[in-house]
Amino acid sequence: MPIEEKKEHFGKIISKTAKTRKKNKTPSWNSGKTGIYSEKTIEKIRAATLKQFENHSFQKTNIEKVMEALLISLKVNYKYSFILEKRQFDFLLKDYKLIIECDGDYWHANPKYYPNPATWQIDRILIDLQKNEIARKNGFKIIRFWEDDILNDFETVKCIVNDLLATT
Repeated sequence: MPIEEKKEHFGKIISKTAKTRKKNKTPSWNSGKTGIYSEKTIEKIRAATLKQFENHSFQKTNIEKVMEALLISLKVNYKYSFILEKRQFDFLLKDYKLIIECDGDYWHANPKYYPNPATWQIDRILIDLQKNEIARKNGFKIIRFWEDDILNDFETVKCIVNDLLATT
């Protein structure tokens, strides 16, 4: 993707996030905060976030909505936004012991757009690797789809999901 197109693409994402925060009158979680948080504070933030996920008080992203529509069309029994070992996962397909994660290009550092991820993106990549390991050690197969693929190559995504459902 040309650099100008990349800037435009992610400019829209950042702008949309900021507009949503303004509309809902909700600042980012770390707005106005400085310094390094203690482990106790981090654990409190994590617990509050997990509670919000459990209560489904977060809205689905566009790519999660697209994936959910596919699962509904396939009449797959699934659970959205579930917690496993203090980590949130997008979709659990119970009957298939399969987890589907929808990874945003910006937040999860799609190497197509971020060959040299920022430090915070590297941290996110490490968390994703931990989540993969948690899923596997609990007997789940995990598949991740990039935002770019869900939005621009959905036929391939559908084929992969169908193949997994047929072979799992």
